[in-house]
Amino acid sequence: SQVTVPTHLVGMTETAARGLGCLGMVAALALLAWLLPTDMFAGIRALAIFLSSPMGIARWVLRDLFEDYGGWIWGAFWAVCLVFGPMLPRWMDEGAEGGDEPVAAGVVADGGDEGEENEDGEEGGVDEALLAEALAELDGLTGLEAVKEEVRKWTSYAQVAKRREAEGLATAELSYHCVFTGNPGTGKTTVARILAKIYKGLGLLKKGHLVETDRSGLVAGYTGQTALKTNERIDEALDGVLFIDEAYALAPESDDAYGQEAIATLLKRMEDERGRLAVIVAGYPEEMRRFLDANPGMRSRFNRYIEFPDYSAAELAEIFRRTAAKNDYRLTEGAERRLEAALEERTRRRDRTFGNAREVRNWFEKAVERQAVRLAESGLEGADRETLETLTEGDLGLEPE
Repeated sequence: SQVTVPTHLVGMTETAARGLGCLGMVAALALLAWLLPTDMFAGIRALAIFLSSPMGIARWVLRDLFEDYGGWIWGAFWAVCLVFGPMLPRWMDEGAEGGDEPVAAGVVADGGDEGEENEDGEEGGVDEALLAEALAELDGLTGLEAVKEEVRKWTSYAQVAKRREAEGLATAELSYHCVFTGNPGTGKTTVARILAKIYKGLGLLKKGHLVETDRSGLVAGYTGQTALKTNERIDEALDGVLFIDEAYALAPESDDAYGQEAIATLLKRMEDERGRLAVIVAGYPEEMRRFLDANPGMRSRFNRYIEFPDYSAAELAEIFRRTAAKNDYRLTEGAERRLEAALEERTRRRDRTFGNAREVRNWFEKAVERQAVRLAESGLEGADRETLETLTEGDLGLEPE
């Protein structure tokens, strides 16, 4: 007898068969993606996506044809994708290579001549607002008139050089690297941060950030690791400024293979990353001369020197007042006289260990602590705004020596 299969079971069977066929196709594509190189599979996928829309339209318009020969048509579709898809990335690359002129047309092959451009560190346009902000910050510093003059002189030179370059005139290569000499607390780090802003404002460096370090951030404890550690710090500073405080510690009077390795690595990267890296080294004047003599290539890399003088007693008093005002404190007349007398005596007797502005900031922090103790002991219930912001002679705790 003939067995009749229910119609709904036939439909379910056909649906299941189509589902298994789709799963098989997905599995085949996954296997293909695993076996083929990434760019070849990407080409197949791109071509399939590109042809899917016209195939969908054709299937709707030519329904009868697809019903009779659908398997052959879809087989031909995937055959085209498999054959021509892997060629797609190569065709696109060839089209791109013939489109534009070389970007680095002005690059000298040996990388040693003036005018070299760095593709990764492409110079940007001038940011007038940022430049004005940086110069205003420079002018707002207490004292340092000679330092301000040097920075403004270099800024003017860089502005003219940029304009000459824009007009197609010959321009000498700008050196971003500097040597800052001076005693502690004379504003070297602050000016380095402002100079980084100026570099960015002029369009010389893309980021204009400052990375501060010293010997401990460059030198490792084992042979061969110093170069890696130095390179890591330089990588952080790319498109900005690397500020090395007490740089002379890399070249002590005794032989130091680790320090020499750091210096050699630094000099190489300064040459390799021209246009992307500015290095500022800082320290005591005499020790910095020894540092610059530690390697024959040092002085040729650093050709701009800025000396930071010690602050006068009047300038240190002004720094104290500004720090107090910034933190909502003010000095009584007696405290003003005590501060000025103590600073006159201290600057007269100072040596190279005197911390200048750094020491004055420490004095301010101690004065705030003494004021807090005084107010707490006397009871804070009756303390008004004026009381909370006033520093007295006793709070300063400074006696002329």
